[in-house]
Amino acid sequence: MANKSTTINYLMSHSKMPEIILKNYKEFLKIATKGQAVLCSYLETVWNQIKKDLKEQTTLEVLDNDLRVDLYSFQISIVNTKKKKNILNITMPPLTQYTESRFITIILNTKPQYYTCELSKSFNKEKEEDYYILGEWKYDSKKDKFNHIDHGRIEKFTLGRYFEEIEKKI
Repeated sequence: MANKSTTINYLMSHSKMPEIILKNYKEFLKIATKGQAVLCSYLETVWNQIKKDLKEQTTLEVLDNDLRVDLYSFQISIVNTKKKKNILNITMPPLTQYTESRFITIILNTKPQYYTCELSKSFNKEKEEDYYILGEWKYDSKKDKFNHIDHGRIEKFTLGRYFEEIEKKI
């Protein structure tokens, strides 16, 4: 993405959703436990609010502004890990740019953990194909600060391998 551009996907998965989930987890759980339709409708509302805010409050070019997104653009699944942890996985709308998230994944614990599956581009001439990286967001409540951790490339990407990489971190 150019310096004066962004995407709704990027802001949602790297800013708004970490804030909602890591700072207001109990409120998020109230919505999430009402079922898939309610959660997807909520995600659509968050997407549209970001879109509206970008239009009204910035001069940034929004690269996925024309992407049609509704509650059916998000897919929700619950996965149980080998370590007996529940994972809420959100499949995001179609990707349009590098650094966007294909998945937002929340480990449903007393204290949540927040992961992203981010599209990346290789600049290696011998291996030019796109790939995914595992990202993690953490929140330090004492400093009111978020931190992004890049856990690196997910080799030979599959959804199962993505969950395996997350499981190594929990």
